[in-house]
Amino acid sequence: MPLYTCISDDRTDITKRQAIAEAITHAHCAHTGAPPEFVHVTFNDYLGGTPKSTLRIVGNIRSGRAPEVKAKMHDEILDEVARILGVARDEVTLVLQEMPAEWAMEGGHVL
Repeated sequence: MPLYTCISDDRTDITKRQAIAEAITHAHCAHTGAPPEFVHVTFNDYLGGTPKSTLRIVGNIRSGRAPEVKAKMHDEILDEVARILGVARDEVTLVLQEMPAEWAMEGGHVL
């Protein structure tokens, strides 16, 4: 159910995108206990204006997790993505949006 949408500029090649997807999946699973096959990471290319950051990530995650869990997951994702891209942490934007589990299905099952 967790869906992370990454909006990147043309500096984010396929190798970096794969590494970012793996880092996001690892962080999400490590902090939530979710199975990796439930984590979805997609990429869209940034097409308009001047980007304020190298990569923007919006993560739609299940609501109800402790604030400490979300903070640790947030920090790990930011740190790993910045490391993979070779940029400062403030060049990566990450927003975690919570939604009720019953709003999503995975494999035909309401989560």
